[in-house]
Amino acid sequence: MESWRLIEDHQWTGTQNMAADHVLLRHFQPGSSPILRLYTWDCITLSVGKNQRLDAINQEWCRTQGIPIIRRPTGGQAVLHGNDLTYSIIGDPQDTRFSGGIVQTYQTISQAFVRFFQNLGMTPQLQPHSRAQRVAQASQVCFVVPSSYEILLNNRKIIGSAQRQTATAFLQHGTIPLQDQVPYLAHIFRNTSPEMLYQKTTDLNTAGGLANQSETSLRKTLKSCFAEVFQVAFDETGWTRVEREKIETEASAFRPL
Repeated sequence: MESWRLIEDHQWTGTQNMAADHVLLRHFQPGSSPILRLYTWDCITLSVGKNQRLDAINQEWCRTQGIPIIRRPTGGQAVLHGNDLTYSIIGDPQDTRFSGGIVQTYQTISQAFVRFFQNLGMTPQLQPHSRAQRVAQASQVCFVVPSSYEILLNNRKIIGSAQRQTATAFLQHGTIPLQDQVPYLAHIFRNTSPEMLYQKTTDLNTAGGLANQSETSLRKTLKSCFAEVFQVAFDETGWTRVEREKIETEASAFRPL
């Protein structure tokens, strides 16, 4: 059975989390098995896409609330973290499971999340969107913008993901909000109403998937779903000393804005 590396980090800063994902992307060895990383944040944090403009974000309100804003090494729109289940997957774009490009990689990875929601007793909907649809519904908020093979619960978006591919590796990371984020998002983004957000987005608690679940049990379920879908086992190796040094070096590129 194939073995994937598993890394789990708890209460890291946004700077550390983005630097860690970037290190895994930059130093991934072609031909290696994928890496699954699950992590949490030390405080509520707003991550924005690599090239996203900030004019629609109320940066002053974020400062007064102590919410750091950081840039991801991936594209896409802004995502709020802090009470969520965050993941990243790093792999080889020549791996036949992911060799069809960005859209196929989204589709392949989404199968594990479909299984995850099903195991929580929910009925997820896997809904592909064309580029034209994404452009037509453009927004600064990731959870309002439809992505390729996005997963819906009760016709509302439940996962926000972003991806970057290089010649030798791909990085996809994303988040499942566990609790209602709309009270924050309505303040963070200008020209965004709570009514519009509630119409297009949801969270695990609101959708009914959080009953009798802890963060630990959710992680366990997600890991088992990846193992089942990809027919793999996990090797929990943690970070090497050299990797930790590289994360410290990379951190300067992901300081709060």
